[in-house]
Amino acid sequence: MEKQDANPKKRSVQQLLQDLLPPLWKGIRMAVIRIGQMPFWSMALLCFALRVFVVYPFGTGAAILSGCIWTYWNLSCVKTMVLNGLWSLIGALGGHEQQSLWFEFEGRDEICKIIDRLSAQGVNHCNLVEQIDDLPPENQWYAICNGLNAMGVIAQTTRRALYITWCLPHAAAE
Repeated sequence: MEKQDANPKKRSVQQLLQDLLPPLWKGIRMAVIRIGQMPFWSMALLCFALRVFVVYPFGTGAAILSGCIWTYWNLSCVKTMVLNGLWSLIGALGGHEQQSLWFEFEGRDEICKIIDRLSAQGVNHCNLVEQIDDLPPENQWYAICNGLNAMGVIAQTTRRALYITWCLPHAAAE
């Protein structure tokens, strides 16, 4: 018989993190969902138990965190304030509007040609996915919609479609 190594395989820290983070993240998400769905008095009892039975700084921190999670999930005004605060922070950091390089350099011209062609036929809406072969992927559609809104074109996205609507010129509308 061959001797087996007494030392188990050594794993790097990165491999351990890759194996542990997904289940840990899933567990945290489930805990947050459960705290958010608790009735008020259950949440209050949880906060009290954390405060009393867990070591001082950790119990207090966990109680505050669980109270904040519950408040965020159950009071729409708090959720609105948090989202508005994040939006203000993004604005202060200069990241309000995303821009698409494709739209700025070639997309605007292509879309204008499509709008002119369809307006001549009396059509005031289309799906850009069907009209443009080299349309950028979905993660850039928000930036394209920003550019379209600046042109006065209404844009609406779904998972696999980017619909646009525009006003017809008076001659084409008649």
